[in-house]
Amino acid sequence: MKLAVDQLSAYKSSNYYNRLISVGVFPLLFSIIYTTLSCILYYGFINMNSTKYSDYTTAILVFGMGVLLSIIPIIRGTLTTVTCIEYLDGDLLNTAYPKYKIN
Repeated sequence: MKLAVDQLSAYKSSNYYNRLISVGVFPLLFSIIYTTLSCILYYGFINMNSTKYSDYTTAILVFGMGVLLSIIPIIRGTLTTVTCIEYLDGDLLNTAYPKYKIN
């Protein structure tokens, strides 16, 4: 536990969390957006009158647009959380682990 606290406190002032979030979350969100848009375009618009995909057209359009619209709050919430953790990390760790002295 002390090792984890030491590692977190070492990254406190070096924008580690912002770099981590930009490396990890944004490619994942980009892949979700790309896949959803391709499904919407293929099944929703290109095969709109196709009898093979007629049952899935409405579901893809409704849920696909819902996924795309929910990406914006996910990004904003993630960035807000990461920024709060970055600035409040020392206080949070001191409260959670009062035994260990954090620089």
